[in-house]
Amino acid sequence: MKNIVDSNQIPVTQEHDDALPEIVRQAAEIGFTRRDFLKGTGALVVSFSLVGTEQLLEDSGTAVAQSPSATKVDSFVVIAADGSVTGYTGKVDLGTGTSYGLKMMLSEELDVAHERIAWVQGDSALTPNQGATVGSQSIRNAGPVIRRAGAAARKFLVDLASKKLNLPADQLDVNDGVVFAKSDPTIKVTYGELVGGQKFGIDVPAANNIVIKTPDQFKIIGKAIKRTDIAQRILGESFAHNIRRPGMVHGRTIKPPTANAKVVSVDESSVSGVPGLIKVVVRGDFVGVVCEREENAIRAAELLKITWSDPVPAFPEQADLYNYMKTLSDARQPVPAPTTVGDVNAGFAASAKTYSSTYLWPWQMHAAFSPMAAVADVTADGKCTAWSGGQNPHGEVAHIVRILGLKEADVRVIWVDGPGVYGRAGSTDDATLEAAILSQAVGRPVRLQWLRRDEHGFEPKGPPHVITVKAGVDATGNVLAWDYEDRHFPLVPVREPHAAALIAPTPESVGSTDGSGGNGHPYYNFPNKKITPILLPWVNKWVTGLRSNHNRAPGDPARHMATECFMDELAAAANVDPLQFRLRQTTDQRTIDVLNAAAERYGWQARPSPAPGNSRTGVVSGRGIAFGIRQTYVAAVAEVEVDQSTGVILVKRVIIGHDCGLMINPDSVVQQIEGQVIQTVGRALMEEVMFDQYKVTSIDWISYPLIKFTQYPTVEAVLINRPTVAPGGVGEPALNPVPAAIGNAVFDATGARLRQVPFTPERVLEALKNR
Repeated sequence: MKNIVDSNQIPVTQEHDDALPEIVRQAAEIGFTRRDFLKGTGALVVSFSLVGTEQLLEDSGTAVAQSPSATKVDSFVVIAADGSVTGYTGKVDLGTGTSYGLKMMLSEELDVAHERIAWVQGDSALTPNQGATVGSQSIRNAGPVIRRAGAAARKFLVDLASKKLNLPADQLDVNDGVVFAKSDPTIKVTYGELVGGQKFGIDVPAANNIVIKTPDQFKIIGKAIKRTDIAQRILGESFAHNIRRPGMVHGRTIKPPTANAKVVSVDESSVSGVPGLIKVVVRGDFVGVVCEREENAIRAAELLKITWSDPVPAFPEQADLYNYMKTLSDARQPVPAPTTVGDVNAGFAASAKTYSSTYLWPWQMHAAFSPMAAVADVTADGKCTAWSGGQNPHGEVAHIVRILGLKEADVRVIWVDGPGVYGRAGSTDDATLEAAILSQAVGRPVRLQWLRRDEHGFEPKGPPHVITVKAGVDATGNVLAWDYEDRHFPLVPVREPHAAALIAPTPESVGSTDGSGGNGHPYYNFPNKKITPILLPWVNKWVTGLRSNHNRAPGDPARHMATECFMDELAAAANVDPLQFRLRQTTDQRTIDVLNAAAERYGWQARPSPAPGNSRTGVVSGRGIAFGIRQTYVAAVAEVEVDQSTGVILVKRVIIGHDCGLMINPDSVVQQIEGQVIQTVGRALMEEVMFDQYKVTSIDWISYPLIKFTQYPTVEAVLINRPTVAPGGVGEPALNPVPAAIGNAVFDATGARLRQVPFTPERVLEALKNR
């Protein structure tokens, strides 16, 4: 079952009250534990944890405690005696609207109005450890558990009401936390009246042991709920940067001037005249300063004289990066065998023609619009509370424990809003650990913020790819053989913050690959395929500016760009319409549906590319199409203008066909699609990290430009809702086909192929010369 929804026709419901109850907010600010909270409210805790077995509420009553972690109904929802509800999750909302979606899922199953549920997220002392918020997994993985939590709690409460009202459970119903008799709604009892401060004491039900609502029973899931948090995020009002604590002071750290540089000596007397200087902190190759005021901390960091070891080349020359990558062998031993289907050699032998192209994807930044910041308070008794905008507050506890030598039960990390991260802080929120190190050194709360040059220079970055695709086709252009080789650096040789690597680095490993989508393997019905990911060595780079790490939809934009641009090349060679060529190669209905939905909304006219009649001078227009998959199925149609005298590409319009299975909040889905498209247009046209053999040289917005408001395309979404299919996630998939769609549109407009991102004016002009 599918429903197609035009994003311009979605009715939106205003969220009336998204604020936490004041008592919850105060508890987070002053360090209340769940035990303290319950003592003050007489509330019942209904909770589900994804991992662990520690007993709920076994804490010390102090400001920090181990994370709630249970397999019983004990730690996910607080229902107070007055019937008010507070939900808890270890996942955090990084601006993608996941808190709204998860709360809607709980609201649906618990039968409590969405606007009456307050939400506490990402507090290592108050919420269960559900892993880092990455990979568009919150709704997909945490959501089903939350639904089972709400359903089990509702069933338990209805059973209690059955006894209290002396009526069979099947004769009762629930509306907004009130259980009532179907025959006489005046016979009723509230959730608050039922719980009376008790605990449930029942096991978390497995999926086959609890009945959840079916789509025809939904009251809230699938409705468009308007978010009210966007303005404060735009203004940065709720960011970690704005946390203030009594007695708080300010810290700055000094980054090595070149990759792998070591501290030889530090002249503390060089900053003795800085007003308000509290301390110079040196641990291994980590150097920081703490002052009473922020401007003085910045000044001290600039004046501090440090002697560093002589620079040693750490990277290849930028101009030689891709040739360098082609010379390296797979770092894994033994080298895994390629993924194969059929017999590729036989497929090529039977082919009428063979084609091959290589595609290049650069190092790219996360480019958060504000540098990382955090506040930490390490007290004399060895307890630490930190406020962080990272993606993995529970994971940050382990780094603090290791580097500061504290007990896990004495460390609490509280998530607060921060600037866009997209993997930048999935496992390496640098500011939180640095603030904790400085706080421990001075015995006061420390606010630590990186400078822009530090953020650009030392944030972990999405690694480059060299992807070569070879295909054999029959006389009509159908693909008989597909040979796909993806050479790339690993995601993370080791997952730890920059400061940890400077003080006590853990051994680096080979690392891991960065995704598997976009390589032609999952969705096109090629009879003979070989997919070869080659994981290149990138060790001894963890303290440099080119730390490889997740970037939004890790690896997938590069892989989709190669696959979908090459598909376009094959279509052009066969003189076949690009849409029809793709439809020929697949029988997957979801793939077919998103391609057709995007094309129909655009007004696609079937014809081969390039467009007939376009001039080879002046400004010309073209359209391109591409498909993408990352659990969610996506198709993109891009419309571009190309100034053939300057090489400037203007993306005018992008249409997205989108099938994520069950949509929780269509309004959030549209917002995510719009944001991903805009961000990815910038990644495709202009984003590339520049470096020399010693350091990153893109250290500001001039050397690493982002897309401007005047360059934003019109974005339109066609949403395919499949209520009976599990949610696939929406935080990343829509970006994957966008670079390929743009590149294909440029070919349609000009007849010139672009195979290296970003599609800069210089590269466009070069391609125009070679068409």
